[in-house]
Amino acid sequence: DETKFFSQEMVFGRFEDESIVPNEVFPAFKEYVTAHLDILRNCDVDESLESKSMVLDRQAEYDSYSAERDPAAGLFAAMFGKEWAEGFIHDFLFDMSNMPQEANKAQQQNKVPLHPSPREQFDRKLALQRTREHEVMRSQ
Repeated sequence: DETKFFSQEMVFGRFEDESIVPNEVFPAFKEYVTAHLDILRNCDVDESLESKSMVLDRQAEYDSYSAERDPAAGLFAAMFGKEWAEGFIHDFLFDMSNMPQEANKAQQQNKVPLHPSPREQFDRKLALQRTREHEVMRSQ
């Protein structure tokens, strides 16, 4: 389950000799980031709506996964109340996650969202673009 969004190759470490971090771990990290950026700079960009939709769907899956497992949820609820904690987790930290129905109902009674979620914004843009494409095809 952990490898759904996180690599099996993730490295964790605790060192008796902390000098290993600036002398070996950090230089290796910088080398890795440089190689990763080189790959990104040299790849083809897919700007299609299908690709963007897939990325947003995957981000929503990650947000839902993370919201369900956030270890700070209990702390937030204890300090600020369950409703506030649910709102903070689902509206701010992981704003593309699906809020549990009972929390969502309670939140809807007390709060109106200030702005649409990234997914709602994308869906609106997609609908507008498809409408424009349809109008262009009808006019031809």
